[in-house]
Amino acid sequence: RHLALSDDRSNGIYLYDAQTESILQVTDAPSSGYAFNWSPDGQRLGFKLLIPQAGSVLPLQAPAVYSLDQGKLALLCGPTARVGVPSFSSNGLIAFTVDQELRVVNSAGEAVTSLPLGHYVNLAVISPDGTRVAYNTKDDQVAVLQLDSGKSSRLTAGQDAYFEPVWSPDSRRLAVSTVAARLKSIDVQAGRVQDLDHGTDPSWSPDGQTIFYTQTNRIDGVKVIDSDIYQIGCDGSGKRRLTWEGGEHEASARLSPDGREMAFVSLVTGEVYRAPIGRHATTDTQGKERSTYSLSPKARLNVPAETFTKLDTTCSPLQVQAASEQPPVITADNPVTLLRTVPYVHQVYDTPDDFNGHWACGASSAMMAINYYSILPYWDITCSWPYSHISHYGQYVSEEYEYNGVTYDYRAKDASGHWAYGGYAYIVRNNWADTMGYMRDYIINHGLSSAADYSPSWAKLQTEINNDDPFVVLNALTSSGHYIVAIGYYSTQHTAVFNDPYGDKNTPGYPSYDGAGVLYDWPGYNNGFENLNAVSCFIYCRGGLPPLITEQPVSQTIDWQASTTFSVVAIGEGTLSYRWQKGTTDLVNGSHYSGVATATLSVLNATDEQAGEYRCVVGNPYGNATSDTATLTVLPRPSPPGDMDG
Repeated sequence: RHLALSDDRSNGIYLYDAQTESILQVTDAPSSGYAFNWSPDGQRLGFKLLIPQAGSVLPLQAPAVYSLDQGKLALLCGPTARVGVPSFSSNGLIAFTVDQELRVVNSAGEAVTSLPLGHYVNLAVISPDGTRVAYNTKDDQVAVLQLDSGKSSRLTAGQDAYFEPVWSPDSRRLAVSTVAARLKSIDVQAGRVQDLDHGTDPSWSPDGQTIFYTQTNRIDGVKVIDSDIYQIGCDGSGKRRLTWEGGEHEASARLSPDGREMAFVSLVTGEVYRAPIGRHATTDTQGKERSTYSLSPKARLNVPAETFTKLDTTCSPLQVQAASEQPPVITADNPVTLLRTVPYVHQVYDTPDDFNGHWACGASSAMMAINYYSILPYWDITCSWPYSHISHYGQYVSEEYEYNGVTYDYRAKDASGHWAYGGYAYIVRNNWADTMGYMRDYIINHGLSSAADYSPSWAKLQTEINNDDPFVVLNALTSSGHYIVAIGYYSTQHTAVFNDPYGDKNTPGYPSYDGAGVLYDWPGYNNGFENLNAVSCFIYCRGGLPPLITEQPVSQTIDWQASTTFSVVAIGEGTLSYRWQKGTTDLVNGSHYSGVATATLSVLNATDEQAGEYRCVVGNPYGNATSDTATLTVLPRPSPPGDMDG
């Protein structure tokens, strides 16, 4: 009878009553609709409530349960920095996380157990029989925790990063997604992993033998070619397409608890449909009985998108269950970012007016990453939108140029059908045959190191940023795929910082001219921001920059034969070297100087010879940075006692 829905940006959760054709808005919080769970009886909905926090870009979080029969919303603990989405077992248990701890309560909110996980987990899903919880390990593998013993068993290994474990109704198997949108099933008892297909949004048939999923084919950064609902056996056999209507692009299918109906959406219109689903028993060539499914003609649900009732939290107050301790509010950490600023290039607003840049996210992202290393000189052009301004690098995206012996005179049509050149045409050449590979080559042509990594992970993202290297990320922020540039991350939140060449999808209007330093959540996490949904590839952009001096030496005045110090603070890649100079002459350690090859120079027993200007040259494998000069003034030598006229 009820469907839980969200909008195309996962902002808010809405309950649709198919009988009354009415909608109740449970919450309007950003990203709250990314992940939620129904109880097996369909009477409770678990989700994460996100609460704006004064003075912070990161909202507070609280695990919440809405009861349909009571019309009430209850919090399972008080607001804190990190919690997980509640899930339900068939015997009434509710599992959720608070920071690095797993908590299990009964239907009355009374504590059953709590177990340490050692790291923050957003999607910790309890099995239908209430005996185990599936979750992500710190390195994005899948593990299962036995609730009675507290013993954890890792089920996956290798390069793939996983998220979103989904239990089969019989608690024997898991369907899991890789970050790169590959589906796999896991026999939990045997620890056997079966690769299934490219796809997203897995859900199980009632008998636990079949997985339904979405498969979307696209030209990255341009358009969706097709999207349909499929079925496949948990052993990888029996793949079958269930939707056939051209032009609808069906996605996000969910089966009713009794297995008689399927609901799904159209990526084209945004409409929600339901269709009866029929199960047919067949026998394969080895004599094994299998189930195949077919959909009857669909019916559009009359979802009154513009008229809905908001949950009355005054009549149904938030209730913190006394049996579950309220955790302390944990202040989220500051982001880890690159040492310098990545220049921003908007694919539409920073490119020439006669170029339609709506398909140029790849070239614009590559241009930002390349020029973090100050590779190309300014090539200024006046752009008209959204207001008249100068763009330093936009012409490189679409105009012919030459660099390092390569002429970018390839040509390709833009979104308006006009010929374009530059980085755009180089990357999309041969009819978009290999945009990731051509982008890698484009970066290498500009004197940098690059590779296309098709097994992306959160740990790899952290490593690149820690090494002070921006890189390009191909993701599913939009249904047609999108290229953006990674420039930072929040280590405990699984929220990353990007330069998005199309703007900020968190704000109204997209495209928008506010895409520098935007926050997006990593797949499997909803911390209040738009989600990447899937990450297909990292295109690395590795170079080197000279050190950056962040604190300069300060001029000083001292007495005759007194001692003092000058210091610099610098950051940069590799091991930093230091050379202190007086004027332009390198100093050596001796009776008047020590620490000449360190960040702090000591000047000892200073006389007139030591007075003057000092500076420090800080180096690394990629070059040198010279500090400002600091002047040492030595006061005159005092007169000896008794040395006076008369």
